[in-house]
Amino acid sequence: MLVKRIFILFGVMVAVMLTGCDRNDIPGIFNGTSPHANERFTASMEWNAAHGYATLRVDDEYKVYVASDSHIEEGKDANLKRFVLAYKADKDCPFAIHLGDMINIRNVHSLFEQDLALEPEGYVKGSDTIFTVAGNHDLFFNQWGEFLKYRHTSTFYVETLSKTSGKKLDFYIFIDSGSGTLGTEQTEWLRQMLAERSQMGYRHIIICTHTHFFEVDMSQGTTSCYALEETTTLTSMFSKYNVSLVLTGHNHHFKENLYGNVRYLTLDALKDDASNAAYLILEVGAGLAYSENKLN
Repeated sequence: MLVKRIFILFGVMVAVMLTGCDRNDIPGIFNGTSPHANERFTASMEWNAAHGYATLRVDDEYKVYVASDSHIEEGKDANLKRFVLAYKADKDCPFAIHLGDMINIRNVHSLFEQDLALEPEGYVKGSDTIFTVAGNHDLFFNQWGEFLKYRHTSTFYVETLSKTSGKKLDFYIFIDSGSGTLGTEQTEWLRQMLAERSQMGYRHIIICTHTHFFEVDMSQGTTSCYALEETTTLTSMFSKYNVSLVLTGHNHHFKENLYGNVRYLTLDALKDDASNAAYLILEVGAGLAYSENKLN
């Protein structure tokens, strides 16, 4: 009787996981999800130390195109292409952001890079900067090495300065939550970064990462979710240091939360077969505004 109950419980757990996750989540989990967050953080810091951090001179008011969860495969990257062509065609958009789960299966990081190289007709902007972080799908099947080969770092920051006055505008922090935790070392780096930069007069501090902080539903099952204690630690940190906005993906459904005076936006998925496929257009100035561009 006990054995029968165990098998029933196991079957229920598998059913929940399979209905809650994309088709590659389960094999990805059992085939390894790349090094621990602390090891990935170390690799990112090594790249940053050698190559530095980006400082961009922008107009005092500008746009940022933000996407997440494109989950591309060969022949399933139409929405990613639309996103790339749109942000490159917008002269008010100096850079774009992808919040992870760029790919859906192994060995397609190179296809993601090919799509990023697309140029709209009459392209004259001269900037094709897109900043990315790792999502759980980008790490499945031990693909951290592939991510590093093409993207180089998953924990870093980007500073924007005014083209006209040279003064500090906004500060973006990109953190790696692809395995559902920042790890101890990245968390301490983030704490130090926020403590330092919150005193430097930026208009906005914006956090960009993959894993969402607030559940919308059970569409992702238990994959890559923060422990309650870590959620409490991070959300308290964001409030303490006056973070303006936290951008996340992973859940595939748009949600806006205001918690501790910090605004959290969870994006819809960009992937081709999502009925709600969309990307975000963030308008950055003295304030922050956003709109969703629906693709289906």
